[in-house]
Amino acid sequence: MQKNKISANEAWKEIIKKYDIINRINENGIFHIKASEIKEFKEPRLMAKWDCTSALPEALRNNKINILPNSRSSYVLGRFIPERYSISIFYFLILRLFNCFRVISETIRTRSSRNKQEN
Repeated sequence: MQKNKISANEAWKEIIKKYDIINRINENGIFHIKASEIKEFKEPRLMAKWDCTSALPEALRNNKINILPNSRSSYVLGRFIPERYSISIFYFLILRLFNCFRVISETIRTRSSRNKQEN
């Protein structure tokens, strides 16, 4: 197999199979891979840079696996792609937190104004 002749998706299928990545992520939560291991199949910089989840190769996306740089020569694979409901909960919690800060800052501002009027 010539490494630059195959697609990124096909290369990831081969890498996943060779290193038993799915099972290792299931067991350990993450899988460390060196750039040299990726380079056996295709150029690492082309295999590890994705601007959004929808651009991930199907082999990674279908298994809910994402890749993050760990150093200049290694990467971490894991299930870093949140489920839809997790995102909704995250935004809900952020909004709740924002509202709490807004109420607290309003209370501080009101008390501060009262204290200035009393003095």
